[in-house]
Amino acid sequence: MLKKTFSLSSLKIGGCGRVVDFLIDGDFRRKLLGIGIYPGVRLKVLRAGPFGNPVELLVDDNLFVAVRRREARNILIEPCNEKN
Repeated sequence: MLKKTFSLSSLKIGGCGRVVDFLIDGDFRRKLLGIGIYPGVRLKVLRAGPFGNPVELLVDDNLFVAVRRREARNILIEPCNEKN
């Protein structure tokens, strides 16, 4: 069964997803990989700053990072469930 994928920017506060892929390459992709965001990791949206920027994320339950909403649009995720 295929899971629906969507952009990280569409997650609400408290929502979670597992990274599937990135929609762009280059410096941005290297930045994400460098801070621990890569395919397979679980992301949970903790809070957002004023006007929705930046978005604070919990990565695999042990790392806190913040990304801009426009960057979050380029992170493709699938929904989390109890098994993942």
